[in-house]
Amino acid sequence: MDTSIPFYQYALVGAIFILLLDIFLEVKVPNFTWIVLWLVVLSGFSSILMFKYNRDKDIEQRTFIAKALSEQSDTVALNEILKILSVMSDPIKQVITWQDVKDVISSTFANDPYNYLKTHYEISFPRASELKDSREIDQNGQVFYQRNDELDHYLLTIEGGEDIKVLTSFKKRKSNPYNPLPEFLPNVGFKNIPQLADYEYAIYKNGRCVERSSSEYKMVLDESAPPVGEILLRYPQGRSELLYNNGKYTTKIGKKLTGLIKPVSLFSYLFVVIVLIMFLLLIGNSIYPYLPEEFNFTLSNQISLRNKIQVSVLALIILSFIIIGIVTVFYFRNTDMVLLLARASWGR
Repeated sequence: MDTSIPFYQYALVGAIFILLLDIFLEVKVPNFTWIVLWLVVLSGFSSILMFKYNRDKDIEQRTFIAKALSEQSDTVALNEILKILSVMSDPIKQVITWQDVKDVISSTFANDPYNYLKTHYEISFPRASELKDSREIDQNGQVFYQRNDELDHYLLTIEGGEDIKVLTSFKKRKSNPYNPLPEFLPNVGFKNIPQLADYEYAIYKNGRCVERSSSEYKMVLDESAPPVGEILLRYPQGRSELLYNNGKYTTKIGKKLTGLIKPVSLFSYLFVVIVLIMFLLLIGNSIYPYLPEEFNFTLSNQISLRNKIQVSVLALIILSFIIIGIVTVFYFRNTDMVLLLARASWGR
């Protein structure tokens, strides 16, 4: 992940900091106004830096997901198929008809305790012509065939008794774009991609949608794809969308933006934390003075009316930020609880 800061942003922040520091040093007697100003500056710069880091991390995560969805083979499914082959290795050798072999494969697939294949794939028994437009892949010594014209469509020849061979197809199920709870269902993550449920996506081939997880995406890609191997970020109508083009498929993956609530909450948390640190430093300085006389802030009962007003204003600011933080925590916690209850009722 590229965590570097653009030069112009770095220069701007540095210039602001140097300017404020220069003005501050010219002040003979620092007061509470400067304390509040420095608290705002330090909290603001820190929250901006952390917000940029989270944004860059989100872009990297979505790029990884886009590549995993459209480029990589589903090794999780292939390994699950190998487990099925191991489970039915003895029963399948005891059947001697093509239909019996199919029945053993179908029943073993239906009773798969891991649920991954049942959740994401459907099984069928196609003709040998399906192998024409496919490529051979090897998974732990077992030969599979993957269709070149479809995403995550795997073929495997399974042998029964008396050299009976049955071509078996494992084809990915289409996601339900009208699922009312796409962030929770299905329960087993596809390809074990981390945080896939946090996003919505659609995959396009020649401008036509071949897979989508949400009805937010149209069946036709009505925007230009980025150059091959590159990404493109867009922000339409309160959403953040990332497009990735691998030359064959264009993956569009996005999420709804939460507005300013997260940056403001982050600023509030940092502001309160810095105030608490400053308060502890003041207590230490009152007991064991260590600051220069110019910065010798101490806690005292004998303060001027002006300073009392400034302290009251600072206390109100801190209280407001604490309230913002508490409200934000309860808001997201209640939202998660509503979704969990909805998921429970949906699964009944």
